[in-house]
Amino acid sequence: MRNLLIMMCILLSISIKAQTDYQPLKSVGSIPDEFLTRGAVEYQKDKQKIESTKYSEKKVEDDFYLKHNYFINDLFKDGFVLFGDDISKYINDLGQKIVSQIPDLMEDKEVKFYVLRNSTVNAFSTQKGYIFINLGLIAQCENEAQLAFVISHELVHYIKNHGVKGYLEGSKISKSRDTKNLSSSEKEELYAEYSKESEFEADEIGLEKIYLKLGYDIEEVLNVFDVLLYSYLPFDEKVFNNTYFDDEYFKFPEKITEKDVNSITAIEGYDDKMSTHPNIKKRREKMIDLIAEGENKPNGVNYVVSQEGFQNSRKVARYESCQLYLNNMDYAKAYYSAYLLLQDDPNSQYLKRIQAYSIYALSKYFNRLKDIKQQTKTIWINGNSMTIDDDPDGSYAKMTYIKNMFLELDSIEGLSSQFSNMIRKMERKELNILAVRHIFDAMENDPENDYLKSLAKSSIKDLIEINEMQVSDFLEKPLDSTKASEFKALTDEEYEALGKYDKIKYNKEKEKYDQTGYNGNYLATAFIKYFSKKSTYKELYQEIADKISNNEEERETKEKPNIFSRWSSGRKYFIENSFKKKNSVKKMIMINPSMTNRTRGSYDYIKSEKHESEFLAAIKRASNATNIKTTILDAYLFDSEMVDAYNDLGLSTRFYVEFIDHEYLIGSKEIICSNANYMIQLADNYSTDYFAISGLYNNFYGNRIGNAIFSIPVHLVTFPYLLPRTAVNLVMGDNYTEFLYQAVNIRTGELVYYYNNKVDMPDKKFVLNSIIYDAFYNMNNPKK
Repeated sequence: MRNLLIMMCILLSISIKAQTDYQPLKSVGSIPDEFLTRGAVEYQKDKQKIESTKYSEKKVEDDFYLKHNYFINDLFKDGFVLFGDDISKYINDLGQKIVSQIPDLMEDKEVKFYVLRNSTVNAFSTQKGYIFINLGLIAQCENEAQLAFVISHELVHYIKNHGVKGYLEGSKISKSRDTKNLSSSEKEELYAEYSKESEFEADEIGLEKIYLKLGYDIEEVLNVFDVLLYSYLPFDEKVFNNTYFDDEYFKFPEKITEKDVNSITAIEGYDDKMSTHPNIKKRREKMIDLIAEGENKPNGVNYVVSQEGFQNSRKVARYESCQLYLNNMDYAKAYYSAYLLLQDDPNSQYLKRIQAYSIYALSKYFNRLKDIKQQTKTIWINGNSMTIDDDPDGSYAKMTYIKNMFLELDSIEGLSSQFSNMIRKMERKELNILAVRHIFDAMENDPENDYLKSLAKSSIKDLIEINEMQVSDFLEKPLDSTKASEFKALTDEEYEALGKYDKIKYNKEKEKYDQTGYNGNYLATAFIKYFSKKSTYKELYQEIADKISNNEEERETKEKPNIFSRWSSGRKYFIENSFKKKNSVKKMIMINPSMTNRTRGSYDYIKSEKHESEFLAAIKRASNATNIKTTILDAYLFDSEMVDAYNDLGLSTRFYVEFIDHEYLIGSKEIICSNANYMIQLADNYSTDYFAISGLYNNFYGNRIGNAIFSIPVHLVTFPYLLPRTAVNLVMGDNYTEFLYQAVNIRTGELVYYYNNKVDMPDKKFVLNSIIYDAFYNMNNPKK
């Protein structure tokens, strides 16, 4: 009975631990109406706000509201805006508290506050009355007062109509007779000066008419400028322990673990000549003058709404920022941010996965460069070196991007540079081993996690194929109990000074020291901690080695297109074994299909939205005709209760943004996406591994009716039977439609199907049906 109780307690503790680990943010409740309303509807409403009487100004305002509404529409449609969760509730409570203090300023205006899933330290207002607060800003603020001033500032922009006024001023500067002789840079500078005045006005009114009414501490206004000045740094400054990577058997040498710190170089008085915002020094000085002119004293408070609410929101924002950094390929910042959070939450599996993936991704890209420290034209694909003598398809440009990813580690400032400098000093093999160690560490408390296993297999594959390290290169246990600290290496002079017998004793000790793996072969001890505790780690390593040696691991073949040429123009198919006819897809998720219409080179917002409905309908028709059950995740198809679908849309969109970057640079088979574990859960929920994106692009250059005066009479005389076709072409004009479609196997992380087709015809119903059906059909019936 006692043993049963003990077992129950253990299981309960495991269950509690699993439940308390951080879970990524999701929106909750009903989807707000504005998320589901089409841009054309909101645009028609806003047209009624136009106050200008001059035709030219009315046209500019109309253009502003058109673009403005579709910009907001895109934010909602991508699933990046949060609602109903705890952090959104706090921000809304804070925002409404601020608004309640300024009824005289608000008049008939209404405002809503939304949190944007973005790591940039920023907030912005819109003329719709939506104030967006980035998670990155919340993560960096020190208290509620600082956040309240930023919101006050953005409210002034909205109240004073700075958005539409700035757009009008920009048009005036661009087209006015008074500025016609100015260069483009002079016009840009002129607009920048105008914009700076709006920023100063937002600071001043935000302080005097809003912020101070709430009773917040005046000094925190000045501290906000520190938040902005140092926004490029992580949210805290803590020493990175140079033994953080070590264990009882393994230790990086001093050449790597030196405590180099790059100085923080932020300058308040930077050149803001061409900037729309004044530099920090000017804004701070202006605010100091305003404070000095008044009778205000720094005796206010830091919290009016909720200290607990702010601190909880900031913590969540910091956890979320870690994943956002991964999505943005900012791996060093993700790793260090997780390091900071682990100080207070050392058992968080979420944070350990963040760190494991950060090193994994750095290693993956580092492994694709032959030597990051030298100029080279060699990149690694599937374990094989590939020399690029020319750059017909952007190969060298992509490799240069990867190189810069590592060179930029040198520019990281503050205490976080201790970590980045250590990474930069590592050789390719060392970083690869570090990645495997981190993944093994994360697996210690989550051994059955398929995502971590996939990362481990992927990283071990590189270690074997690219860095040529087999299981036999690593010790399973120390060969001798001798520790590095127990043996002191002698210089040549010291050795020669020894007598015969002391030399013999020294050589024996040195031999023991060499055998431990510490001397010149310290990497051999990298996995003792794991191989000695559990055989599963060694077995996993050997499993990958056996597959590679037996040629069972999938490789690119000459018949398959080169990953760098896959994106070239024209009609191409890229079909993996999983899409052979015998394994044809039966179900698929289509993510946010996009429609783009251009008329004579200009983006046509209304037409794009209107034609998107027909695009979605064509996808459904092709789905039915090919017996591929397709679920479309698109905000235009949601109702207010489909919050789960909205969350799925946001997650899928973030996945695809990252996936496309990886696919473009080194190929999706080479690297797993950072949020693949969440996508696999999504695949399970939808009972399919196949997720796809698609885009339809139509460009209309204009009719050729003018040519009919000459063309039709000529055809009547020469080739009368071609007259009907000629007449149609003349009326339709220069018009082409292009369809891009690609599908990913979420479970394997591979691009399994790619289709690109361009036809010189408009996006009529029969054209859409034909192109989209062709794409769906060939996915399950690959052309030989």
